[in-house]
Amino acid sequence: MKVYDFVMFALIHGAAGGVGTFAVQLAKWKGAHVIGTASGKNQAFLPELGVDEPIDYEKTRFEDVVHDVDVVRARHYRW
Repeated sequence: MKVYDFVMFALIHGAAGGVGTFAVQLAKWKGAHVIGTASGKNQAFLPELGVDEPIDYEKTRFEDVVHDVDVVRARHYRW
C-alpha cells in the first residue's frame, strides 16, 4: 500500500454532465479534492456528486479562482 502525503486537486469542467459525473466520482475515489464547473441550474447537483468546490461558470471565470491544480478534465469539443 502506498502512502501519499499530499492531496491531489482536480478541476473538472462540465462536472454535472455525462462524462463529468464519472470523472468526479473517479477523482473522489482516488482521494482528490474536486473543483467542478457547471451552469447555475446544475449547482445543487454538484455537492451530491462529491464536488468540494462548485463553480458556476455563468457567473465566475474559473481562471480567476482556481490555481495550482494537479489534474484537469476539460470538455471535448467537436468542430
